[in-house]
Amino acid sequence: MQNGIGKLRVLVKIMWIFVGILLIYLLIHVYRELF
Repeated sequence: MQNGIGKLRVLVKIMWIFVGILLIYLLIHVYRELF
């Protein structure tokens, strides 16, 4: 059970990194469109 929780935590971390990169990419795109 503990191993499963560990895998889930790693998956959540990867997901947050992916979301962060996506948000930064969108912000840069919006910034370029506006200015």
